Amino acid sequence: MTVDEFRRLESLILVLILLLGSTYVCMDEAYPRPGGLAVVDSFWGTRGQPRKAYPGTRDNLLTVLLRNDMDENVTSLTGYLALPGGFTDFYGRKTPVDTWSGSLEPGDTVSLSYHIDIDSSVEPGTYYASLTVEYILEDGSEGEVDLNVALHVDPTPVLRIEVVNIYWGSPGNPYIAVPGSRDVDLVVEVLNLDNYPIRELTAYLDLPGDIKDLYGSDEVVCTVSGVGAGGGLARLVFRSLQVSEDASPGSYLCRLDLEYLFDLEGSTVEQSRGFDIYVKISGKPEAPVELASAYWSYGGEPTVAFPGSMGISLHLTLVNLGSYDVSASKVEVKTPKGFRLLRASGSIFNPTPSGSSASLNLDFNITEETAPGKYILHLTLWYVIHCGGKGTEAKASLRIPVEVEDPSGVDTELEVVSAYWGSPGNLRVATPGSRLMPLTLEIMNRGVYQASSLVIDFALPDGFKPSYGFARASVRSLIASGGSASVTIYLDLDLGVAPGLHTFQVNISYRVSVGGAVFDRFKTFNITLPVEEAAGSSYLEVSSVDWADGRPVYPGDEDVELTVGLVNRAAYPISGVHAILYLPEGFEGDYGSSTVELYEQGSIRRWGGFTLSFKMSIDKGLSPGIYEMVLQLNYILESGGLGVKCEETHVLKVEVSRLEGVEFVQSLWYGSSAGPGDTGVRLLTVLRNTGIPSMSGIVGYVEMPRGFTIVLTGNRTAKLIPSSLRATTSIPTLGAGVIPSEIPLQLQPMSSASKGDDIYFMIPLNISLDVPTGNYRFNITLSFLDQWGSLQEIPVRCTLPLLGSIKLIRVEAVSTLLTIGEPDNRLSLKLVNQGTAPAYDVYLGILGLPPGLSVEQSMFYIPSIPAGGEAVVETNVYINPDIQYKGPMTGLALIMFKDVYGTLQKYNQTFPLMVRGNIEFQVMSVTSTPSPAYKGALLMVSGIILNRGRETAKHVSVYLLKSSAIELTEGSSQYIGDIDPDAQVPFTIEAEVVGEEGFYNLTLIVEYFDNYGGSYSKIYQFPLEVGPPPKAEAPPLEEQFYRFLPAILTGVFLVVIGYLVLRYVRRTMGRGG
Repeated sequence: MTVDEFRRLESLILVLILLLGSTYVCMDEAYPRPGGLAVVDSFWGTRGQPRKAYPGTRDNLLTVLLRNDMDENVTSLTGYLALPGGFTDFYGRKTPVDTWSGSLEPGDTVSLSYHIDIDSSVEPGTYYASLTVEYILEDGSEGEVDLNVALHVDPTPVLRIEVVNIYWGSPGNPYIAVPGSRDVDLVVEVLNLDNYPIRELTAYLDLPGDIKDLYGSDEVVCTVSGVGAGGGLARLVFRSLQVSEDASPGSYLCRLDLEYLFDLEGSTVEQSRGFDIYVKISGKPEAPVELASAYWSYGGEPTVAFPGSMGISLHLTLVNLGSYDVSASKVEVKTPKGFRLLRASGSIFNPTPSGSSASLNLDFNITEETAPGKYILHLTLWYVIHCGGKGTEAKASLRIPVEVEDPSGVDTELEVVSAYWGSPGNLRVATPGSRLMPLTLEIMNRGVYQASSLVIDFALPDGFKPSYGFARASVRSLIASGGSASVTIYLDLDLGVAPGLHTFQVNISYRVSVGGAVFDRFKTFNITLPVEEAAGSSYLEVSSVDWADGRPVYPGDEDVELTVGLVNRAAYPISGVHAILYLPEGFEGDYGSSTVELYEQGSIRRWGGFTLSFKMSIDKGLSPGIYEMVLQLNYILESGGLGVKCEETHVLKVEVSRLEGVEFVQSLWYGSSAGPGDTGVRLLTVLRNTGIPSMSGIVGYVEMPRGFTIVLTGNRTAKLIPSSLRATTSIPTLGAGVIPSEIPLQLQPMSSASKGDDIYFMIPLNISLDVPTGNYRFNITLSFLDQWGSLQEIPVRCTLPLLGSIKLIRVEAVSTLLTIGEPDNRLSLKLVNQGTAPAYDVYLGILGLPPGLSVEQSMFYIPSIPAGGEAVVETNVYINPDIQYKGPMTGLALIMFKDVYGTLQKYNQTFPLMVRGNIEFQVMSVTSTPSPAYKGALLMVSGIILNRGRETAKHVSVYLLKSSAIELTEGSSQYIGDIDPDAQVPFTIEAEVVGEEGFYNLTLIVEYFDNYGGSYSKIYQFPLEVGPPPKAEAPPLEEQFYRFLPAILTGVFLVVIGYLVLRYVRRTMGRGG
């Protein structure tokens, strides 16, 4: 056997051994050993999350793991766990129970769970509990087994807790506690410095003897929950503590015991800690309350106190000089005899801030027996110092000096301001024998105090008796200071009472109320009243005479109304007034009567007035002036019984006014001024009504002077209806003479005009050429219905200014040809006044020129241009050499001037311009052949014409001017055509020389046209020499040779050609043979 085989055998043996070992183990587990149930393990928590248990923890979960070591299935288990001392279940039982049901096969495990509380007195270590398990097998048999369960308790960690702050009050509002403080709160702040949050914290505070809670206990409890870990703050507030009045200021030792619960390893741990803390009691603060002022008041107003004052208030102002708010809790006043305190009130019973003041009102009744003088009131004030909680009480004792005044000088000033017969608003006249005659007194209180309970007694003179009962009256209402009241009694007068003045004694008793006290007072007055005689005459007085509504009356007015005002001066009413008005000549009543009668029934009381209205008409021919009318009045005086019939006569004066009051204001031309020859011009004539109250149905009869024709009728006269004018600018501000057409006039037919109104007439006119300028008068007669509805006429003399008009100032071109390249271009314009009036302050402005043109002066001033006159202005013009536009152009000129009315007029006009380029010729290289010339020779003149200008020369021709040296031929002129700028053209002309030998000047003329049809010519001169004629000579040999040379050459050429042709023919014929 090799080594490899040995190794294979060895491996096989090893595998068999392993297989046999595993089979043995499985068989060993498949068949349980007898012995019942066994505790496999016990631990705190669950299998997946085991925990620890500590002394003092609650609700610890104990898990006990059991195994079935029997050979049968278990169907139910009940485990009774007998706990050692210090251990209980969640409900405090010493033997907790847990059950299980199901099918527990042999070898399987099951767990029982118990919730255990561990007392804090249990020491850390391992404890054993006895577990009795009752079970039922699958065959129904029962069994019981006792087992031991280990309970392991670990040492409990102690939380780090510190007391960090102690103060009275509340967070953000600390205060102090002093002896006597009530309902103060003590705050102890505890800090959790550990890593475990506290679920619930209960604090027990043992108080010292001078500090109790609200119920007198010296132990207070506070509970908080949810204190966080790692610096969580627990604020313990012990509320409503009381500090004894006998407590001494200082620090007091208190015992603070803390019991708290916190979660540790899933269990609740209960621990306790104790601390000694010190609580500070401060000294009671000083909060002096001082008296600032004191005065008596009644009804909210300052007053003085008198014996008998009821409900009078002593107003005290108290100042808090302490450092804390104070509020009064009780007031006690010791008063002298005669003072009775009714109540105390004021803002002092509310918290008063430090340094502030508060009021204390003490209401008293002072008896009438109290003697006037000075008294001292002793005020004891208990108050609370709000230094914390409900504060602490303090007391202040104040001496308050008061004074009771002497009432002997207290009175008000009553005065009888008026006494008259009659009642308020109805005056009467007392006569002997009058019955039930009212006598009225008006009484005014001019003093400072109010008066009440007025009783007025009248002491009557002889002949006067009260109509009812006694001569007494009373005033029930109060008469305040400055107020008044009236009383009326009724008296009967004996017939024997003498007319004249009679004196009555008036006794007034009343009461004066001051400062809650009431004083009886008494005054006596004497009044004097007249008694008049019974009857008389002329009791009606004419108070006014005027035409109705104050309207004037003119001759010719109809149905005018005269009003006469009358007043009854009699002591009795009157009635049945019959009035007859006698009219003077020129006045007529109805149906041509000379009288007008009216009847007024009445009754009219004394001093009563009434009005009589008389209608009449006035003759047209009556002269204006003042006229007298007689008014006869018959009436009944109601003096008793059937009354007395009376008759009176009065003379009335009335005025008839002159019909005038329309004045001419001005005449203005609308649109433009007018002059001779103008047609369709409009004249606005303004009249003003200065004296007539009302004008209606107005028609104007207009009559113009000679040479003026009204367009509407074609005559000098016309009837026009006036207008009312609405203009954007008022007429008086338009200046003299002319209303510009830019101002729109809104003319509306005028139906009526009141006094002060303007009346406008718009008169369209044609003016003859023969009318010279100047001022002319014309008439407007107004026909209208006046304020009485009567037809009236008023002539008005008017004027109109005819100063001439300027229809146009025409701009004419005098010199407007402008040449490009010329150094001196002059623009000359003429202004022509085509009007009948001079133009003043004439301005000509050259506003618009074509591009490339500019003027040396663009604005010209001419003081005046007479009618039909003219003025010329000139200026230099500068042209840009590179101007793009040429030919006829247009310039724009502004014309401004003032007419004879000073009205500024302006408009624009255009004028023509001609802009062209210059044409400048230069004749160069002029030669003549033969030179010198001789008589009879044909002279050839040639040269070059150069256009040095900026414009093309059109239709250029050149010719010679006849002179003594030459005679013109057909070739003496030449048409060249157009020559562009900077172009040169040659020319050749001829002439026959006829002059004798000598030196001559020939004249060359160049004619041309520009682009605009203008023709121009230029003259040039050059010298000519005429000499003797030349002699004849034979031509030289060379000249003859050269003359025959062409013929020789032609012959040679023909010979050569002939030879060649012949040779060609022969060759052709030889081939053909």
